[in-house]
Amino acid sequence: MKNYLFLLTLLITTNAFAVNFTDENEFPIWAEEAIDMVGEAGIMTGYGDGTFGHEVALTRAEAVTLIARIKVDYINDYNGMPRFPDVIQGAWYDEAIGIAANNGWIQGHDDGYFYPGNTLTRAEFAAMMQRAFDLEPEEDNFSADEFADVNPNQWFTASVSAMLENDLIRNKLSLNFRPGKEVSRAEAAWTFAQLLNKPGLTGEAGEAVFDATKPIDSRRVAIKPRDFDANDQGYDLLRAAIHVDGTATSPEEPIKFGMDSDWQQLGNIRFTNTFDYRADLEAFRVRLRLDANDMGPEEGFMLKFEGPEIEKEAIVYTNGELAVTGLGYSLDPEQEIVVKVSIKANTEESFYSRIATGKVFVMEASGQAYKPFVSQSRDQDVRVAPVEYGGRDLSSFEFDPTRTP
Repeated sequence: MKNYLFLLTLLITTNAFAVNFTDENEFPIWAEEAIDMVGEAGIMTGYGDGTFGHEVALTRAEAVTLIARIKVDYINDYNGMPRFPDVIQGAWYDEAIGIAANNGWIQGHDDGYFYPGNTLTRAEFAAMMQRAFDLEPEEDNFSADEFADVNPNQWFTASVSAMLENDLIRNKLSLNFRPGKEVSRAEAAWTFAQLLNKPGLTGEAGEAVFDATKPIDSRRVAIKPRDFDANDQGYDLLRAAIHVDGTATSPEEPIKFGMDSDWQQLGNIRFTNTFDYRADLEAFRVRLRLDANDMGPEEGFMLKFEGPEIEKEAIVYTNGELAVTGLGYSLDPEQEIVVKVSIKANTEESFYSRIATGKVFVMEASGQAYKPFVSQSRDQDVRVAPVEYGGRDLSSFEFDPTRTP
């Protein structure tokens, strides 16, 4: 994998083993950690030639087999009789499809066939995942501000909504879901790695922190004790916070760059501990927003984060978000951490000739505060740290594909 310095913890409760795929240098950045994770967990083991095949489209049989590997408790729910006429008894996927059919995870086509060798669409994958992991959307109807190509009356709408609510859709802020697009093995790895981080969905115990694109919710990052009482946090904890301040490199004029331009610094994000005791900064998230959605490809830009013990580059989607997790920065009172943020074009993509304007801003941050006091035999109280924002915006930018450096 890329030699980036990044404090990132991978904790899984399976019997993990190291997997080195011969094509790992070709993996997209957003999939690297996910592929490592599903490989170590034995969920996706690659091909006989040592490759993972990240661009290969996932087949229906493969998808069912991967789900069965995660839901190992159902391994005995198979009576040996194929449920579909095109599923050959004794085939490598026979048992998995039988288990899935018996448990209602999959449905055949109207003609009664399963078509195990057909590639899987994103809509079919969403439906399969919803049934297998009992995913439920928070609302019955898909709201108007979700994907433009997913309407309330489509057969896969509830499944897409359930996937979205459970953070199982990568680039969930994209304009379109593309339900008819084939699911690649890299995309499947990302989704299954998200599942391994959600023991409540898989039925397994354990925890894992991974993925620079994983959405962050400051209410979920730190687990509160069962006897949590907000009033028990104390006045100091309520009035203090981790202070986040985004400062622009060019506050008045947009940063201008082209296709071949080097990294352009958008600004700095300053994190300051205003508590009288230690606080940990665990993660933060930024968002890229363009004024128009038709300027070019989805994976149009790259962001770079540079700070103490962190140098991370990653592709950010058009009108998408990028989360930097697993930081583990421990801040003493009044200590400040500065992270520099830069942008450049993704030179592997082709752009339209029109100029695009946009900006990058801080979405949120999360951490924990360690308040020393005695309560119910606890020597130290750990609480989700409040976060306050002095400023969110970094420099706006103007990207001209025809511009020379």
